[in-house]
Amino acid sequence: MHVIHLIAVEADDIEGAISAMDGALAPYGDGQVWDWYTVGGRWNNYFGDQESPDEDNPINVINYAERPEQFEEAVKRAIDSRNASFREYAGHLTGARVYAADLPDYELGIRLSDKDDVAARMNARREVSKSEFEMILESDEIPDTDSPDWRSLVPYYLYKVGQLTSEMYNFDSYFFDGADFTTKTCYLKTRCERSPDTQWLVAVDLHN
Repeated sequence: MHVIHLIAVEADDIEGAISAMDGALAPYGDGQVWDWYTVGGRWNNYFGDQESPDEDNPINVINYAERPEQFEEAVKRAIDSRNASFREYAGHLTGARVYAADLPDYELGIRLSDKDDVAARMNARREVSKSEFEMILESDEIPDTDSPDWRSLVPYYLYKVGQLTSEMYNFDSYFFDGADFTTKTCYLKTRCERSPDTQWLVAVDLHN
């Protein structure tokens, strides 16, 4: 599966930014977050003109001092994507309702022809997960996961929520500050104020 991640780094030039990005991602390979990655990739020219892309000179790395508004908007977009993932995982624990009007026209390339039916099935699954989560919270013992009757995805949803609410870099982070090794944006904002010329964003196509 592919996903676009924005990696913030400190460097003197584009070559240094890409090198710093490689160093920041190195500890998260072998399937921990990625099994391979490339700059741009399916999102080649991520920061360039999407209407008339220059394929010979794609823009996949930008500097804060040169493009502050685009830089900040890109980071915001990444955090919005992260929050959407959080809502999705948390919704399975809380039973938050899914509405047909909010569903996309396509999911994984397949057209959703009957959104009301899709929403109904999603809500039914969420109600099951919510009940299982409540059962876990009320239990004094860890559920017997060796039982053939136990098929819950609640532990997975809990794990993903835990990742996203911590500073743990993961596949659903969408943004990673490779200079301070955190998924938070506050340190990047401070650096942009202090030394804007050395702050870079690298658009990376991650696969896992």
